[in-house]
Amino acid sequence: MDRDTYIIREIINNITKFGFNGLDISTIFKAISEYNYDAVFEYVSTQLPTVTHSERTIVFSKSSTSMTLNKSRNITAGSYNKIEEWESKSTNADLGINNYQRLVLKYSLRSTDGIEDEKKEFCILLSDFLIQAILTSFQDLFLDHMITIPLKYVGYCPVDKSLYCIMDLMDGECHSLLTKEHSLDTKIKLFHKLTYDISCTLYLLQDILKFTHYDLKANNIFYKIKESSRGKIKLDVEDYQFYLGDFGSSRLEINGSILQGDTFFKVEPVYSDTRDTYHLINSITAFAHPEPFKDYLKDFIIRNVGETINENNINSKNSEWHTIYHKSHYSNKYKTATIMNMLHYDFGTLVSPINCTTFKEKALEKIAKGQLASGSILPIITPDAIITPNTIITPNTIITPNTITSTVISESPATSTHIFNIPVSNNTVIKTSTKPSDSVQIIPPVTPAEEFERIPLMTPEEKIIS
Repeated sequence: MDRDTYIIREIINNITKFGFNGLDISTIFKAISEYNYDAVFEYVSTQLPTVTHSERTIVFSKSSTSMTLNKSRNITAGSYNKIEEWESKSTNADLGINNYQRLVLKYSLRSTDGIEDEKKEFCILLSDFLIQAILTSFQDLFLDHMITIPLKYVGYCPVDKSLYCIMDLMDGECHSLLTKEHSLDTKIKLFHKLTYDISCTLYLLQDILKFTHYDLKANNIFYKIKESSRGKIKLDVEDYQFYLGDFGSSRLEINGSILQGDTFFKVEPVYSDTRDTYHLINSITAFAHPEPFKDYLKDFIIRNVGETINENNINSKNSEWHTIYHKSHYSNKYKTATIMNMLHYDFGTLVSPINCTTFKEKALEKIAKGQLASGSILPIITPDAIITPNTIITPNTIITPNTITSTVISESPATSTHIFNIPVSNNTVIKTSTKPSDSVQIIPPVTPAEEFERIPLMTPEEKIIS
């Protein structure tokens, strides 16, 4: 079983706890992406938990399980959905919901643009919820901390024919955070930490799920204040944790099946490792104020990307900034790993960047250990061999999963070749095959710098030259 097959199997097994029952990934992905309302409606009306509600109370129920919430306040309303704060009146350990916990309820509104648009928006909202559920499930299974807003539960109300979703309540969104009356120094630090942390998130999701957000701007990135920092009179940049949200336009891919939400700007929904970082940096620049902060961001783009600034594209006072949605080709310097490199040097003493490479390695290691435990991979080597970085061993003995402390790092489906970390004295990486007839070759370990997309960090002098 290859990595992607293993991941989707685990996600499907886990995603049912959020209400997505009887999910056939390829079928529902295709129905949503083609805005096939009849197929989508058939799924949600027969498989999702049922929602009943009054003005102040809402109940999600499925079989013998039910969950009740009471309304606290309105938060915002968009063209096709509404977001409110509700309070849980019950505890659900599986979902991490406690009694009296404050949560967000997001649900669909009936469109005023005609029945066809209404059907399309229904499909888009299900895509939004499903992508968020997949990402939440992925985080639950393989990550040490959350990087997207955790989804809690979904449901469908047959009375008003609306979709409902419960998710964690954040402390705010980053557009408001960046436009508050902070000092210039604080705004610059927030920009660096926000962009770097979100790039780390993209760096992982792009590799595992071929993920592209397609509407990545500060409004769709949310923050929480760390529990240890609550109550502080003055918050530091390090006190914020950032989360991706609002996946109505997003795209991801699992085992060749593509899920794509809204394409409202008619951009072809293809995977891109440059679009999201381009859109994030340029949209933040468009809405930046006062002028010294905008000037800093413009200089950041010119210095690091080498692009000529089109003032209309970064002017929020007219609609020209929307042209950033229409671009289909971006400079390679907007590649996620490249942006991370740029920010790594610019951080300096501003903030302490998280180690993106270690973050990704831990996720891949956890996935690999799960693969091995499931019996999908079987490494074979001679246990009594003297192992050095140049040793070649003919395998004849099976190593059990308990022998492996750090398992598959990468995989080549074409050759059935896998990379393992075997617990030897020098942490040597062992390259082996699942076929007993093949030999096992010991190769030197890959350093974090080599893993970092094999992109060398630029020195300040090189940055100036480039």
